[in-house]
Amino acid sequence: MEMINRAEIACRHLQQGGGRTAILTPPLLLDLGELTKISGLFLTVLITLELFGILEVMLLENTVHVEFVVAVALIAAAREVLVVEFPSVAPLKLVGLAALILALGAGYYLIKRAGPPGADSSKVPD
Repeated sequence: MEMINRAEIACRHLQQGGGRTAILTPPLLLDLGELTKISGLFLTVLITLELFGILEVMLLENTVHVEFVVAVALIAAAREVLVVEFPSVAPLKLVGLAALILALGAGYYLIKRAGPPGADSSKVPD
């Protein structure tokens, strides 16, 4: 009998909203805003390192590898998606960002499909 009363009390407590935040809130060391800032900073450092790599290759070989440039642009677009605050952004900006990511992805695919410079593109499998 006592066990049923405890269960009823617990159900009523949850129905009234008491304990909902304790059950649904995960124990995190950082809140979501701080995690977003940290991931944005990490991707900024990654983009900077990639740009330095592109600059080094450009200075040593006197060529620009378009594949690397497009990859850095994809990383930058991904960073923007992670950092953007969706409630305060205009929908048209989100559509433009999506179109940019699709265009960069398609361009990267076509560059990879074409193969290295000087290769016979007629032998590339579909």
